Amino acid sequence: MRGDLELNGKTRVLERIEHFSGIEPKALWTDMTLGVSVARKVTRAAVVADAGWIRASMHLARFFTKAEIKAFHVNELEQARAWINA
Repeated sequence: MRGDLELNGKTRVLERIEHFSGIEPKALWTDMTLGVSVARKVTRAAVVADAGWIRASMHLARFFTKAEIKAFHVNELEQARAWINA
């Protein structure tokens, strides 16, 4: 990702989330402070998750980024990879 950002100023992200049980306050703070500036440089994000509520909440991402975002179930990992690279 760093290479894409340095070369193009933009990047694509595939995030795989399984067995999510919460987030530590320090990690949340890091995401809030550093993640926002990086999120602005993401053009497309695929979120692969086992929890339905995570996939269903992806529509909220539009408040944080202009990236095109699509959610996939964990058994759709290959489809997510194809989509992110299209």
